[in-house]
Amino acid sequence: MKNGPYTLIVAPENFPGKKYRGKYAYEHIVVWWKHYGHVPKLEFQIHHKNHDHRDNRIFNLELLTAKEHASHHGKQRRQAALVEACCSFCKNTFKGKGAHIRSRLKLNRGRIYCGRSCQVKMQWKENTIGIKKYSEIA
Repeated sequence: MKNGPYTLIVAPENFPGKKYRGKYAYEHIVVWWKHYGHVPKLEFQIHHKNHDHRDNRIFNLELLTAKEHASHHGKQRRQAALVEACCSFCKNTFKGKGAHIRSRLKLNRGRIYCGRSCQVKMQWKENTIGIKKYSEIA
């Protein structure tokens, strides 16, 4: 049975850990208990090394403190949050936070700039071209 990203199974009767509805337990905790003979205390968490929460083979599980586990997943989120973009003016690629890049794209009519100087140069270029075209018409 699925419960979010994890799998719930019917726990053995002698399982000493937490049971949900009196009979279910998380599979990775039961696997850890069967292999090592104890259920981790509250200050520890079982981490899936390959980040697949349904892969509960013992060599994919490791015991981390809550702080280590949060730190590990925090690094992973920060790395995933970075996206690569190409400057609309100088065509250089740069990395930025995904949400920040998306909001800048909305504000700049679908354009993104590596810095303020490129944005100003592009605006100056557009204004100069606009003035020339207007003077040609008049």
